[in-house]
Amino acid sequence: VQTCALPILEEAYVDFRAAQRDYAAGDFKKALGEFDKHLRLYPTSDTAPNALFWKAKSNLKLGDYRGAIGDFEQLRKDYSTSTKVPFAMHNQAVAHSNLGETDKAKALLEEVIKNYPATPAAEQAKIDLQRLQGKN
Repeated sequence: VQTCALPILEEAYVDFRAAQRDYAAGDFKKALGEFDKHLRLYPTSDTAPNALFWKAKSNLKLGDYRGAIGDFEQLRKDYSTSTKVPFAMHNQAVAHSNLGETDKAKALLEEVIKNYPATPAAEQAKIDLQRLQGKN
């Protein structure tokens, strides 16, 4: 009996979807570990930028704001052309805000609005920036 191994690309998608299911179910700790494992196993896959984004979001949900900031920063550096970048910047601003680092949060929100004006992330950044500036 011969077994047919899945191509690596398909294995990456299956692995990524499993981690996403755990995130969607609210098991952020398990999802964090799975996204981290995914990045170790498939660092060059086309799912890697999304896995890093959701790893950072898992950290954010778990209250590890420094971990989230580091992951979002890595996404911006390693996958600068990813469509997740403006969302990463917005979420990074949220993490800074949660740490009381309002100036860093404002600067990131302003950068999202300036560099990605037509994105949903920019729309949310405008709302959050007004809130941080006390213009709610």
